[in-house]
Amino acid sequence: MDTLQAAERYPEHVLGYVALNPHKPEEAEREIKAYYPYRQFVGVKIHPGAMQAKANCGGYRRIFELVRQYGGYVLVHTWEACPYSNIDLCEDIIKDFPDVNFVLGHSGGTVDGVKKAIHLANRFSHVYLDCCGFDVTEHALPEMVEQMRDPERLLYGSDYPFHDLRYGLTRVLFSDLDDDMKQKILSANAQTLLDRSQKR
Repeated sequence: MDTLQAAERYPEHVLGYVALNPHKPEEAEREIKAYYPYRQFVGVKIHPGAMQAKANCGGYRRIFELVRQYGGYVLVHTWEACPYSNIDLCEDIIKDFPDVNFVLGHSGGTVDGVKKAIHLANRFSHVYLDCCGFDVTEHALPEMVEQMRDPERLLYGSDYPFHDLRYGLTRVLFSDLDDDMKQKILSANAQTLLDRSQKR
């Protein structure tokens, strides 16, 4: 079952992203126009490492221009050790697209990457972090909340299907955070992001 089929079958439970190829930017607008009419598609997902294209390259910049035009937000796979998706490259696009909300998937992934991602989120109000899929972020949740100026821009992420959904979820539920913050990370913060990233 693909994302569109899942979204149509479970419209109140499944939201999706349009995954776009920076090497074929001419196809990007066609893809957005095809999927954005479905309310369950809420933004664009990019994976610079998989595409072997730097996050700040011309192809991705054209995609971010489309998001600026059509709304939604951008989920960026980040990993500090990756030459295509490290936090320094992300900083370039975050500076250049202040009216596009960005979620830094994995929050940079490594210890240094998470530190840089938090620093970036503290400087730019359109940057969100997720605690997706890896020990560095999942075990450091209380520290991330403490270090972020606005922890209401910290989101739960699962990295499903690469990780069991229960793995990341229990890291939040059994953390030392209070129940109010757990609820925000698991749902309320994401709802705020959706409200701030309406499609046009």
